[in-house]
Parts: sequence; C-alpha cells; structure tokens
Amino acid sequence: MPTYSMTGFASTDGQTGDSVWRIDIKTVNGRGLDIRFRYPKGLESIEKKFRSAIQNVLKRGSVTVAITIERTQSRQTFILNEEALSNAVHAASKARSELEKAGITPAPAQAELLLGVPGVITATEMDESENNEQIKADILTGFDLVLETLVNERRAEGSQLAQIISDQVAQIESLTADASANADGAGVVLYERLQSQLSALLSENALPPERIQSEAAMLASKADIREEIDRLYAHVAATRTLLNQNEPVGRRLEFLAQEFNREANTLCSKSATEAITRIGLDLKSVIDRVKEQAANIE
Repeated sequence: MPTYSMTGFASTDGQTGDSVWRIDIKTVNGRGLDIRFRYPKGLESIEKKFRSAIQNVLKRGSVTVAITIERTQSRQTFILNEEALSNAVHAASKARSELEKAGITPAPAQAELLLGVPGVITATEMDESENNEQIKADILTGFDLVLETLVNERRAEGSQLAQIISDQVAQIESLTADASANADGAGVVLYERLQSQLSALLSENALPPERIQSEAAMLASKADIREEIDRLYAHVAATRTLLNQNEPVGRRLEFLAQEFNREANTLCSKSATEAITRIGLDLKSVIDRVKEQAANIE
C-alpha cells in the first residue's frame, strides 16, 4: 500500500487566446491540511472547486496554490468621435481666421493636437467576458492535471520514506534482540559487582552469601529490561503494520517514534552493563532518525 509524503511541487502553464497562465502547487509539512491561494482578480468563483479537489486527495500538509495570468496584447480599444473631431476642426479653422484678421500668422494645425482634444478619441476596454470564461475553464483543466502530478510526486517520495523507515525499524529490531541476549547476564554481573563492593567495604566482616544474593536479586529486579524489550518488539510490529495501510499514518508513526524513544530511555536508565547502555544509545540514535522521517509522512 502506498505511503505519501507531505512535501511536493508541481506546475503547469498554458495559453488561452492572448492570455498566458501558470499554476504552481507547493506542499510542505503541516499538522493538518492548510490550503492557501494566490491568484489574480476574477478567479474567485472557482476557488471553491480548487479547494474541494485538493481536499479529495490530500489529508495533511501546508498547501500553497499560486496562479498567474499575463496578457500578451493590450485589451484597450480607441473609438473616434467624428462629430467631436469635426467640431474641433471647425474651431481650429475659425481661430486661425480670427488670428489672421489680427495680423497674426498661426502655425499650421497638427492632427495630433486635434486628436488630443477631449472627447475626440475615447479609450475603452474590450469585452472580456467570453474570454475570461474560457480562461477559467482552461485553468480548471490545468489544475486537475497539476494536482495529479503533485499526488504522484508525493506518492513516490512517500514510498522512499517508507523504505527508509522500514530499514530503520529492522535496525531497531536487531538492537532489541541484542539487548534481549544481554539481559539474562545482567543478574550475574550485578551479583559479582555487589559482592566485590561489599568485600571492599566490609573487609573481614563479610555478609552471608544469602544476604548478598538477596540484595543482588533486588537490584536485578530493578534492572530487569525484559518488559521494555517486549514493548520495543510490539512497537516494531505496529510500525510495520502502519506502513502497509492505505491511509494517512504520519501522526501515528510520530506517536510510535515517541514510544520507541520512551522505551530506549528506560532501557538506558535500567542498564546494569556497558553492553546494554551502548545498545540503548544506539537505539536512541536510530529512533531519532525514524522520528525525522515520520514527520514528513502524510
């Protein structure tokens, strides 16, 4: 069964008429599913469809969707008001005639000046309603494709993470077996250590062997790590079960990593031998790496 990562990136672009658009989707780790959009004005009506599509395929992660649209041509048109132009020409001719009567020779009238008279030329935006609807339709199609690409990328990365965690769990299982093999000898070590310490302290007034055995048995009981070993094996089995489930398991894997760490800490605190202490520290090192990988899984 696939395991999904929470990190991924996918993009696509296209052109509708004279509009070039692009869609980028980026996902990173998150406690839940947090979706954020950035898009130009006019796409508000299809955000709900985007959000619904994401929620259908993603369960955890911080998701950012960025959509850009650029025009390759100006959308303005210019309308010539012939009546206003005629009035401007008439006014210019009349003004020229009056100036000439006064003995003033004006410069020839320039067309640019007449066209610049307010009302002669009017700028207006072209009707974009039909084009905008086609852009929305094309972006929706592109969004479906880029979302599918993102899911595939998260699945591929998740598969790699699952294999890494599986290998790490195998290491934990092997170290647990080593701890189990060393656990039985802990009692003998404690007895010999206690006898040596008491001999040094008491010299000739040695305690009876029965008393030493009783004290050693009490210490051995406190240092018994078989319960921690059993729980470590149980967590190994639970982790393998999770990695084979077809649903988001990241939170539970993070919880199991915490439980692994708890048992490793207890094992170290109970350790009666250098060998068990070394195994406990190795366990903590591997468990930390499991925790790091689990934090990336959906």
